[in-house]
Amino acid sequence: MASRRRQSSSPNTRPELKAGHKLNLEVRTDVDLSTLCTFKLGGTAREVFLPSSLEELARAVTSSHESSGRSLLLGRGSNVVFSSREMVTPLIVTTELNKITLAGVPGTVGGALAMNAEGVMDILEGNLWIAELAGKQYDEIRIRPGTDFRYSYRHSSVQDTIAVAALLRLSPKPPEAMEAAIEEITAKRRRTQPHQQPSAGSVFKNPPNDFAGRLLEAAGMKGARVGDAAFSDKHANFIVNLGNATGEDVLELMLQGKKAVWEKFGISLFPEVKFFGEFDPQKLHYLNEELSLIND
Repeated sequence: MASRRRQSSSPNTRPELKAGHKLNLEVRTDVDLSTLCTFKLGGTAREVFLPSSLEELARAVTSSHESSGRSLLLGRGSNVVFSSREMVTPLIVTTELNKITLAGVPGTVGGALAMNAEGVMDILEGNLWIAELAGKQYDEIRIRPGTDFRYSYRHSSVQDTIAVAALLRLSPKPPEAMEAAIEEITAKRRRTQPHQQPSAGSVFKNPPNDFAGRLLEAAGMKGARVGDAAFSDKHANFIVNLGNATGEDVLELMLQGKKAVWEKFGISLFPEVKFFGEFDPQKLHYLNEELSLIND
């Protein structure tokens, strides 16, 4: 995790720190959420578990569920928008357990499987096995084939499990062919996407037979801004953080983009990014709504 994370200066008032010692794993409090996501925004997290082994992960999940009833698992945070308010739900950050990335994609293999990024689950369905934590204390490992999971565009039911490992059966290719393919992918992304600025990648899913970026640009949203959140001049489906953007800025800008595309094309865009924390529920509902079902 990034070095800017803050730890409580009064540990005696934070029993969570003592609990972390008893659990024999690292637990931090009052953590700056902007250090946990590629968007570089957010308030603070009341409690963050940092497991470095499967045993520690199992203890973190069990402890957080016993104390709070739930937890949120987070990898590199490349597809999330945090609220500027305090995150009360415990976070379990798995970056020490999930370090393998894909070419041109900021997230990890685990995130790619959970989100079905680039249709990876469609491609690997019959050539994939996933290990997940199971049992009341999450102290068992269960192996499931890829065909056990449901998947669709930018979604798979892997995210409903605590997946800890994946076995992939791939076809071999000459190293030079692989290197050329990787270079082509990364070069295209460098040309077309704003990688020099903090973002969470594409904020909207592509509608059938079209591209959200094209629709947003045609609707005049390229460069549009709320606070320090702006639709990129380089790719209209990327919102970038110009310095001090908040999650609320991002939400408001996405609402404007959704409305503009609907008014011009009659097409509803749906969010690809995940919103974590306290946001206006009516705004989140509208962002996820099929606008043709709403009566004016």
